[in-house]
Amino acid sequence: MPWFGNKKPDVDLSSLAEGKDPRRGAPRQTTDTLNCHLGEVMDISKTGVRIRCASKPPFTPGSVTTITFIHPGGKLQVFVQERWRKRKGIRGCYDIGLMFVKNSPKALKTIESLMKFGFVCPDAVQDDESKKKQKPKLRVSVHLPDYYAELNLTKEAADQDIQHAYRVLAREYHPDHNKNPEAQQRFVNITQAYKVLSDPEQRRSYDTRLAG
Repeated sequence: MPWFGNKKPDVDLSSLAEGKDPRRGAPRQTTDTLNCHLGEVMDISKTGVRIRCASKPPFTPGSVTTITFIHPGGKLQVFVQERWRKRKGIRGCYDIGLMFVKNSPKALKTIESLMKFGFVCPDAVQDDESKKKQKPKLRVSVHLPDYYAELNLTKEAADQDIQHAYRVLAREYHPDHNKNPEAQQRFVNITQAYKVLSDPEQRRSYDTRLAG
């Protein structure tokens, strides 16, 4: 049941400390790259977002409405339903909990990309059918690019190491943030390396050819 006003259900504080809120269908995550016209984005998950509004929210509790996120590279409009609200202090600001509803798969994938990388990764928002059709295949070549070196990794890198390295480097060299003329090509190289090494099948094929 949704709840409103100042009355809260019992919450396990240890779960909150781990980023898990029983009112949220997925672990929440803070973000410093996402803004909203309603106010400050406090945290976000795959299922919803918490926003701090400077004044009373301009919609009825429980109603479905649209909000606009501003992120590096553009804007994203999503459908949300208010699940709870709480007034903060005497200044009149409000914390509101909004659940994502009635959104397209692409919009939800865009939200996941913003959480995962801090920006919208084109490959991350493609649907599964598009990925299958556009799945790149390694070309036979005398000289293979060193994708591990592109991500500053060794061949023993774990999946989480690859993901972390890509996230850090992609944000550093993303053209929206880095205006160096060489940054765009480096970003392309980093993305290509991640596409291969993050796919188990492609990584095995690449490692075999690299060893041979």
